[in-house]
Amino acid sequence: MTNKNGDDDGYEVGYRKPPKEHQFKPGQSGNLKGRGRKKPQGFVEYLVDMLSENKTVKIDGEVRKEKVLKLLARSMLNKALNGDYKTLQWILDALPAESMRAEEVHRTREELIELMIAAGRKVDAEEK
Repeated sequence: MTNKNGDDDGYEVGYRKPPKEHQFKPGQSGNLKGRGRKKPQGFVEYLVDMLSENKTVKIDGEVRKEKVLKLLARSMLNKALNGDYKTLQWILDALPAESMRAEEVHRTREELIELMIAAGRKVDAEEK
């Protein structure tokens, strides 16, 4: 092929042989932005994507960005501490036994139950 200077470099342009100036440079691919993210296939994948998103919330007067999963855990813990025994039981069952020693799990359960009893007394005192 004849290049811009008029020299013949012996390269033949044709089918699947683009001119040298239009070929990819070394170390550069043709798709700089990369392939797009795979879309969620079903409910579970969609839910996992939603739980990993960041949301802006106001906690104790301070605006923060938190993961949805962390906000959900905080909400459940607050609900349990306010006397919701089903939520408390779910949290206690969800504690991974292998990551905590048995006495730590037992102590944590006792502390949560004591906090709930104290919260229950506080609610009873406010109602009277």
